[in-house]
Amino acid sequence: MAHPSQRHARLVHRTAAPPALHVVAVRHLIVAAIVLIALSLCAFSMIRATIVRVGFYENPPKLYTDESGQITGFFPEILAVIAEQEDWKLEYVPGTWSENLTRLEAGEIDLMPDVAYSEERAGIYGFSQEPLFVNWDVIYAPPGSISLSIADLAGKRIAVMAGSIHTEGTQGIKALLAGFDVVTAGTAEEGLALAHTEAPDVIVMDIGLPGMDGLEATRILKADPVTRDIPVLAATSHAMKGDEGKTLAVGCDGYVSKPLDTRTFAETVAGFLD
Repeated sequence: MAHPSQRHARLVHRTAAPPALHVVAVRHLIVAAIVLIALSLCAFSMIRATIVRVGFYENPPKLYTDESGQITGFFPEILAVIAEQEDWKLEYVPGTWSENLTRLEAGEIDLMPDVAYSEERAGIYGFSQEPLFVNWDVIYAPPGSISLSIADLAGKRIAVMAGSIHTEGTQGIKALLAGFDVVTAGTAEEGLALAHTEAPDVIVMDIGLPGMDGLEATRILKADPVTRDIPVLAATSHAMKGDEGKTLAVGCDGYVSKPLDTRTFAETVAGFLD
C-alpha cells in the first residue's frame, strides 16, 4: 500500500485537474507532510529519552507510596522536575535502603535518593553538588531511662539501621562511643566516690545534678590532692550569661552547653585526654 504522501503525489501527477484542484491536492500534501514530521519528531523524542533506574524504599515524607499507589515524596517530586529537564524516563526499583545501595554499587540501578555524604562513600558513588536535605539522628528510649548525655548510653543495647551514616559514619554513634570506657554516676556524691575508685581520665560534670550541684562537686574534686589533676568538663542546660565564668571559677577545665552537639562533643572530650 502506498504511503499517504505518495498517493497525493501520484494524484497530482496523474490528474489533469483544474488549477483549483491542484491547489487542494498540494494543500493535502503539505498537511500530510506536517503530520509525518510531527510523528517523526515524537518517535525521535521517545528514542532519545534516557531510562534512569531509581532505587526506591518507603520512608515518608522523603519518598513513599501514596494511597493511590503512586510513588511520591519530595525526592520523587524533585527527580520528576530533573527528569523533565534532562529528558529522562524514571523507573523506580523497590527494595530496602541497604539493598538499593548495594544495587547502586553493582550498577543495577542508576540513582539512589536519600544517601548522606561521606568521604568514604564519595570514593564509590557520584554525589550531586548541592545538598538536598539536612538530616540528623535521634535516640529514642523509654521515659526516664537515659538523659541527654552520651555517657548514659554506656552498657545500653542500641538498635540502628545497618549501613546508616548515623551508625557507621565518622560522626556516627559508634564513632562517638568508640575509645571511651564510660562510667556513670547519678549524683554528685556517687561521682566523687567514683573519681577515687576509677581514676577517670576526664570527668563530664553535669552542673544541674540533684542535691549537691556540679559546681560544689567540682570544688571538692579540685581541693582533693587525689582528684585535683583530673580535667573536668562542665555541661549545663542553663546556658545563661556568666555560666561559663562560674564553672571556670570553681576549677572546671572546659564548658559545653546542652543539648550536646554530637558533631563535636567526642572531639571536645578527646582534647582533654592528650
